[in-house]
Amino acid sequence: MEEIRYQINMSYTLTMLKKSVFRYWIRALGWRYFIAMLFIGFCFISAIVKGDTSWMMGAFSVIFTAGILFGISVYLNNRYHVLGTFNALQNPTVTFKVYDEKFALASELGEGEWPWSAIKEIWRYSDTWLVFLARASYATFPLEAIPTEAQSFILEKVQEAGGQIK
Repeated sequence: MEEIRYQINMSYTLTMLKKSVFRYWIRALGWRYFIAMLFIGFCFISAIVKGDTSWMMGAFSVIFTAGILFGISVYLNNRYHVLGTFNALQNPTVTFKVYDEKFALASELGEGEWPWSAIKEIWRYSDTWLVFLARASYATFPLEAIPTEAQSFILEKVQEAGGQIK
């Protein structure tokens, strides 16, 4: 059996997870989404002020409404998933085991082991990492729980396995 390099107990708070959801939402939609919504919103409001009732006004209203609803749905879907998992935990702690060739996560809801190549991307922030195992599926890693040398080891393993660090 492979030797555990680090065993880390990561504790979660509601505030931390809400912050992670917001960070995911802003970064996943990207600045282009927000610029486009501002532009379309400006065009829509300009048309209203001018009293425009043409088909262009209808097009702006539909595009603007659909864009806003899309952004809201991305946020609420992610928030529902993350906070639902948090609320299902009696003890909001996850054990993170770090090995040379794999890593493992365990909580009262279940456990799993993955090779380092399973991590597709890590979004780094000053207090947390968002660790992606799939395009829209991530785990929040609170950095206060992870020793600096373990952080360096994890980043090295993810990069060696082809994962991106952002």
